[in-house]
Amino acid sequence: NFISTFGSKGNENGQFNYPWGICVDLNDNIYVCDSGNNRIQIFDSQGNFISTLGSEGEKNGQFNSPRGLTTNSHGNIIVSDGNNRIQIFDSEGNFISTFGSYGNGNGQFENLHGICVDLNDNILVCDHENNRIQIFESNGKYMTQFQAHYPTGIKIDPQTLNLLVCSDNSAALIF
Repeated sequence: NFISTFGSKGNENGQFNYPWGICVDLNDNIYVCDSGNNRIQIFDSQGNFISTLGSEGEKNGQFNSPRGLTTNSHGNIIVSDGNNRIQIFDSEGNFISTFGSYGNGNGQFENLHGICVDLNDNILVCDHENNRIQIFESNGKYMTQFQAHYPTGIKIDPQTLNLLVCSDNSAALIF
């Protein structure tokens, strides 16, 4: 059953321009990729605005159309964006590190989308145009990859530990 809504169209605090990715941290704070405004907005569990993270650009702590985000067991915030990289922030929003670049090699991306972490805090990334999911250690070191047709969203089912992937071919894939 529907509970509530928050936000409206715009570029002020609490407003969105193409919200894309969403996640909840260990403290029930809600993080939203405000893709068109090139930032992450943070809300409490009731939808009350807390703060923003990032601004438009290519430098550390800046975004180009962020689309995927998740938090890990340490409360770190992990974001994928149109700069073809992953950025990691601590729970206070301070920049920690980044990895990735444009391309089709290991650790390279073309049009990033969804992102999640597994029980070991490994980072799973939807590398949309390269038709694959790439997996990295929590520090960004490349581990492996597998094929998935234009993946857009990814989540691990906490009950079964199956990997669920949304695909642009109008399918949900289960691994």
